[in-house]
Amino acid sequence: MSADPVRRLAWEALVAVGRGASLDPVLDDALARAGAPRDRALLARLVKGTLRGQGRYDLFIRRFSSSKRFPQPPLAAALRLALYQMLDCDAVPDHAAVNASVELARLAAGTRAAPFANAVLRAARRHLDAAGGDREAALAELLPDRIADPAGHLAGRRSLPRWLVERWLERFGYDAVDDMGVRLERPAPLTLHVLAPEDPGAVAARLRDRGLEPRPGALSPRALVLEDGPARAELAALLRDEPALIVQDEAVQAATDWLAAGAGGRLLDLCAAPGGKTLHLRAAWPDPAGVVAMDRDPSRLALAAAAAARTGAPALPLVVGDGMLPPFRPGAFDTVLLDGPCTGTGVLRHHPEGCWRLSPAGVIRSADRLLRLARAAVDLLAPGGRLLYCTCSLEPEENSGVVDALLAERPDLSLDPPSAGEAAVRWWLPHREGADGFFAARLVLKEAR
Repeated sequence: MSADPVRRLAWEALVAVGRGASLDPVLDDALARAGAPRDRALLARLVKGTLRGQGRYDLFIRRFSSSKRFPQPPLAAALRLALYQMLDCDAVPDHAAVNASVELARLAAGTRAAPFANAVLRAARRHLDAAGGDREAALAELLPDRIADPAGHLAGRRSLPRWLVERWLERFGYDAVDDMGVRLERPAPLTLHVLAPEDPGAVAARLRDRGLEPRPGALSPRALVLEDGPARAELAALLRDEPALIVQDEAVQAATDWLAAGAGGRLLDLCAAPGGKTLHLRAAWPDPAGVVAMDRDPSRLALAAAAAARTGAPALPLVVGDGMLPPFRPGAFDTVLLDGPCTGTGVLRHHPEGCWRLSPAGVIRSADRLLRLARAAVDLLAPGGRLLYCTCSLEPEENSGVVDALLAERPDLSLDPPSAGEAAVRWWLPHREGADGFFAARLVLKEAR
């Protein structure tokens, strides 16, 4: 018997992602080989669902494995794939999930792996049956006690790395972290931003004519949210037909507008790719011709160029350059936007593989890189110019830590609230705003005397 083609494609994608490949291109390649739309939908569900629940499925593997050593990644991927189908995917019969994954185990680790996989999965099935088929009850028996070990309990229940849960518990508390974990388990809705000056109401009406059901966003007046977004190919067609639309989370939209309030002049987006914030800003910027996009990666900067061309706006000035050594004279810009590369802990619902690639040391490395980028960004400001700093991270080292370090180093910098009585630093938190996690801060360079 050969492994089911869709499940084999899903397993191959999981193995590739486990080896460090980016999920989106891997999944796109697998979907192109999947055939029928129904198969593609199942394939995407299998891959993303398995990644979202990875930590939880590993509890079952460790409990019901006869070996003290955790399986090698290809075999572990086959077992996780089966457990996702058994525990969290009602559309797939258990026997099909087990049989297919036993064959995948044989592909992953040879003939001797098949009986091992079968034993683990049959034991997990018996455990689930003993709990009356209730996943939560079956999982509860495998978790550390909530009172004695809240971090271990939450990490297993919500499929998150323990070290990350421990960090979040210190800042947000148990209920908030539990809520964030629930949100990370759910597929994110598709959120669109309607570029100015297009009327969001008119765009929403046209989307309804296409059979879609957009709702207005809660955080931005130009946000439209689709709980059941179209497939990737249909989304591409939608964006071609509606050039005023870009894909952008509500928190990002709200933060971009808050950052840009009252700003103007020559604007540099220092780490611009793939270009969403650049286009958002340029559409509402007092002088759109003064907006420049820069990135060190030419291929990613090309995405920004393509997005700008699709919107029908004038060509976006593009510069390939290292943000730490920008190819501009000091003081060349009135505003610099720095949305630098970070750990992305605020956007893990879009990147279910992401949390398993992070580490505490990675947070520190990211914070150091962001501070160096921020120093370079400040050097590009003209007197009176503004630094708009933001990340999609929830980690303080990458956010308030960078801002505080800048302020300590540069007495000519100060916080710049958008209006009297407002703060100059803001957080958008998943459990509070119901969107992505995001941080933003506004700083201003003193005028020359």
